[in-house]
Amino acid sequence: MIQSKTKLLPSNRELAQMCSRAGISDAQEFFPADSGGFNSVYRVSTAAHGIFILKMSPRYGAPVLTHERNMMHTELTAYDLIRSHTSIRVPRVIFSDFSGKCMPCDWFLMEELEGCPLAQMPRDVRQSPDLMRALGEATAQLHAILGEGFGYEQWGLRGSWRDAYLEMTHHIIADAKRLGAEIPCVREVRETLRHFERELDAVKTPCLVHFDLRPEHIFVRQEAGAPLFSAVIDPDCAYWGDPAGDFLLFDQQSAFWEGYQAAGHALEWNRNLQLRTLLMQLYLALIHYTRVEVRLEKNSFLYRREKWSAGHEIKRTLRLFRDCAKMKN
Repeated sequence: MIQSKTKLLPSNRELAQMCSRAGISDAQEFFPADSGGFNSVYRVSTAAHGIFILKMSPRYGAPVLTHERNMMHTELTAYDLIRSHTSIRVPRVIFSDFSGKCMPCDWFLMEELEGCPLAQMPRDVRQSPDLMRALGEATAQLHAILGEGFGYEQWGLRGSWRDAYLEMTHHIIADAKRLGAEIPCVREVRETLRHFERELDAVKTPCLVHFDLRPEHIFVRQEAGAPLFSAVIDPDCAYWGDPAGDFLLFDQQSAFWEGYQAAGHALEWNRNLQLRTLLMQLYLALIHYTRVEVRLEKNSFLYRREKWSAGHEIKRTLRLFRDCAKMKN
């Protein structure tokens, strides 16, 4: 399990009590899952009911970033929407408890999905055109789910994507300052946001955006020796707004775009979409740079590595913005 200061470390007795509260009385073994760096996740082995996944938020009151508060509520809402509006497989939630009575955190129990995270598959499988097309189709289905406003559900929706995005970036920059993290080139970051914010006005409709479609969150299964797209997990970073947030890893994947457009989204990879994708890339880099302050021990190897990597990504993205500005001139 990835070490993080935000993760609760319950005893086996506490885990068994949580399972009992969820109606699972035959839990036998608990295994920490190799998951992300925010929530605690355990695989629960039972005597007669198979394997479940138990997911716990950070302890109530733990230091987290502004947008990370109540993220688990967003995750369960997104699962319900995806299950009811698309053909995408997501885990079935067995039980959830946000009362704090059993543990001082939000938590839920869900089924374990069949298949394997794409991150654990060989490189040729990860780049399979058929798999990328299927993922493009699934992403298009996700973006067909429309909301009533823009931004993060957990702190209230806004009337325009520009307002929501500027609020999101304002909060992450304020979080960095509050936590003593000096964002590289912060003045240029602010100037870049001001210069390109008008590009966000092209987004007229708030769609559901996963915003964390990493290979770790995409499940595949084998059928007749061929890898097939199976499911999506962990939509806790989801927001309502610009679909560009789900294009960060796929802008060079032609098969992904074929699948996306085949599903009915006639999206053109033009200058506006490129700039909006860069704006989401910059926002994500700011998150990565800041979140280590609440997740990792200061000056540990992982802290220094993540800090350097995110700082490099901020500077690289700013260079790409400068290149775009030169091309227009």
